[in-house]
Amino acid sequence: MAAAAFITGYVAMLLLWLLLMPAGWQWLGSFFSLVTALVAARWAWQQDARASHSAGRSAVLGAVLLGAIGFVAGFFGPMLFAPQANQGPLLGLLITGPGGVVLGGVLGFVYGLIRAERD
Repeated sequence: MAAAAFITGYVAMLLLWLLLMPAGWQWLGSFFSLVTALVAARWAWQQDARASHSAGRSAVLGAVLLGAIGFVAGFFGPMLFAPQANQGPLLGLLITGPGGVVLGGVLGFVYGLIRAERD
């Protein structure tokens, strides 16, 4: 449930960013994207708040953290290191952001299961 909420929020933010990009409102799309992802993550976090060390809660936290790091690195990295590449930010939107979400979710889930076994 928590992972589905975050993925839905991520897809919604991606679509909003793509809709606002042609009008020159990239900053507004990025702002709403961030707000959408944070609201979805907060809702998912509240859904898993019943168990103090649940695997779902760890999966959401891992997905949010690694997804955000991957998105920022892939979106802003090409702007800094290769400003002549006009499609550089797509790396963050299509590859490193979603890849970070998936990898963070899997690693967080495994960590949550291991932590639950210890308790």
